[in-house]
Amino acid sequence: MLDHDTGKTAETLYTFFDLIGQEQCEGIETVTIDMSAAYEKAITERLPNATIIFDRFHVQQLSSHAVDEVRRGQHRELLDAGATEEATVIKGTRFALLKNPCGISPVTRAGSSAMSRTTTHSSSGRTY
Repeated sequence: MLDHDTGKTAETLYTFFDLIGQEQCEGIETVTIDMSAAYEKAITERLPNATIIFDRFHVQQLSSHAVDEVRRGQHRELLDAGATEEATVIKGTRFALLKNPCGISPVTRAGSSAMSRTTTHSSSGRTY
């Protein structure tokens, strides 16, 4: 981390970039940020040689929300279609889908396998 200032606007970064100067800006190769559109805009405009890397926490958060949204939609579709047994299997998979596969217990893994067998072509499985 080179510096930190308060604020989540492009102006906050512009102030910093002005402080370090154009030559320093051109020398910055990599910037890690959250997914702030303002930060991305300022970096794209003022750091011509920088590669933007979004921080892992925010990427994982978006991914987890997407998986959960698809899983919930699948659950609703199955309930609406009267497939309550399959819906119940999907309902119990939230943590199995969001957890690191290496850290899944045998019991949780069995639940994931049941979901795979029940919903072979499910959106939940494809999303994961």
